[in-house]
Amino acid sequence: MSDLRQRAFDAYQSGDFGSAETGYRQVLAENPDDIDSRMTLGVVLRRLGRLDDAIDVLEQTIAAAPQNFRAHANLGLALQTARRIDAAVKSYRTTFRLQPRTIRQIAINLSALGTGMLFLDRRALEVFLGRD
Repeated sequence: MSDLRQRAFDAYQSGDFGSAETGYRQVLAENPDDIDSRMTLGVVLRRLGRLDDAIDVLEQTIAAAPQNFRAHANLGLALQTARRIDAAVKSYRTTFRLQPRTIRQIAINLSALGTGMLFLDRRALEVFLGRD
C-alpha cells in the first residue's frame, strides 16, 4: 500500500472523512484504476452526507468492477440512506447473488434504516433477494 493510500486509510479509520476524501482523490489522481480506493471514496462521501456524489462514485466503481460485491453493497447502503429504497434493494439483490454470505448484513441494513422490512426468517429474505 502506498504511503498516500495508507494516510487516506488512516484518516478514514480515525473518522477524519474530509482528509480521507482528499487522500483518496489524490490516490485516484495517480492511479485511476485503484478500485478499492474508488470504493472507499464512495463510502467516505456517504459518511460526509454527500449522497449523490457517493452514489456516482460507487456506480463508477461497479462499472469498472461489476463483480465486486462490496461495491454493490456499499451502493445499496448509499441508496438506502438517500431513501431510494427500490434502487437499494436492487443493489442488495446483486450483492446477494454475487456473495450469498452477505445475507445477514443485508438483513441488518434493510431493517436498520426504517425501510419497514424486517426479515426474521432467513428463507423469506433469500426469496425476497432472489426476486428480480
